[in-house]
Amino acid sequence: MPDLGDRPGIKKLARLVNAYQELGGFSNCAEVVRLSERATLEDLQIELFLDYRAGNHLGDDSVVAVNEELYPQFLRILSLEN
Repeated sequence: MPDLGDRPGIKKLARLVNAYQELGGFSNCAEVVRLSERATLEDLQIELFLDYRAGNHLGDDSVVAVNEELYPQFLRILSLEN
């Protein structure tokens, strides 16, 4: 799990999952995020991936802020898995 503000680490984490391929495209990814309760690691990874891709198209770095928002949920889920 990258530290908060670690842009390269956050982007690497966001790219671990290609949700477009796994879920069959943007619309399916967006629907998963819309319905997500952020209850699973997959939910969080899809949301981070989708924001990373959006940031690439918009030329911004919003994935860093989204990671900060998701960080507590990542830590909670990862601690449950250990």
